[in-house]
Amino acid sequence: MSRNISKLSGRKGLKDNLFKRMIDTTKRSEGEKEIKQLAEEYHVGTSTIHGAESFYEFLRPEHKEKKAWVCNGSACMCAGNQNKLKDKLEDRLGKNKVGEMFCLGHCYDNTAFHYNGHNYSGKDINQIDKIIKGKKINTKNINSASFATKSFLMGKDLSTIEKFKDLLSQVLNKDKKEILKVITESNLCGRGGAGFPTGMKWNFCSQQQTEKKYVVCNADEGDSGAFSDRYLLEEQPLKV
Repeated sequence: MSRNISKLSGRKGLKDNLFKRMIDTTKRSEGEKEIKQLAEEYHVGTSTIHGAESFYEFLRPEHKEKKAWVCNGSACMCAGNQNKLKDKLEDRLGKNKVGEMFCLGHCYDNTAFHYNGHNYSGKDINQIDKIIKGKKINTKNINSASFATKSFLMGKDLSTIEKFKDLLSQVLNKDKKEILKVITESNLCGRGGAGFPTGMKWNFCSQQQTEKKYVVCNADEGDSGAFSDRYLLEEQPLKV
């Protein structure tokens, strides 16, 4: 998406952004008429709105009456459970009430589906009656293991907020250049395919002449086989 379209889509603020309005539009019958009105209101072409609709499956007109969506991402497809999953959902929700979409980000678990604003996977389908009734389902802990002699990622070094605060205060009292030097010499890298050096990223950030600075943590489970981020965010968030 171009920078210009991104700004136009949010020109009326987060609570009245273009994409939220698009979702509301697809739920009503006069879609085409409202799409033209939206395009004029947000100063974008109707082709831009139709393009977004074709990219996001749940925005497509033919999915307007769907109640649930089955994930057809690579990991889910390779698991081979999606046809059975769709049958079970249609058995509860009705024929032709289940759509398909990519990717729900549950690559670690497969058998993923989306219902009523929430994502489910694994054996969650066995609790479909509870899910439909809006009841809380039983969730499992993430099984994890390490072959390292001492594993920082799975250790308990930062297991409590008290330990985190203590270490953070120590770091904040150090010289900024010293911190950058330690991080750079540690060879700490990002966990993505590029393995981008963390020290280099922080150094770029420190050189920016502005009061507010941000280092983005791209925790993405959407790539096939990217199972590690979920464990860190759910079990070891303080290390992130």
